Amino acid sequence: MTADTVLERLLVLFRGKFGAQTQADDSFSTLDIDSLALAEISVAVEQEFRVRLTERVLEVNSIRELAQLIHELMLAPVSRR
Repeated sequence: MTADTVLERLLVLFRGKFGAQTQADDSFSTLDIDSLALAEISVAVEQEFRVRLTERVLEVNSIRELAQLIHELMLAPVSRR
């Protein structure tokens, strides 16, 4: 799966939760994503992309950055997923 495809699928997930106007470069603070919402998104992402999000998810600040992290995890050896 390409990085662009990951971003597109992630945008669908975010738009379903936060509205149709959600853009790739929107920051989580702009979307008012708190720790509970981040946990819910993390579970949805793990199910959708079959990756295991690590504490690195706390370092990302936008949907685009999260898509990049997911793509990296998908390319990683299975033991790192």
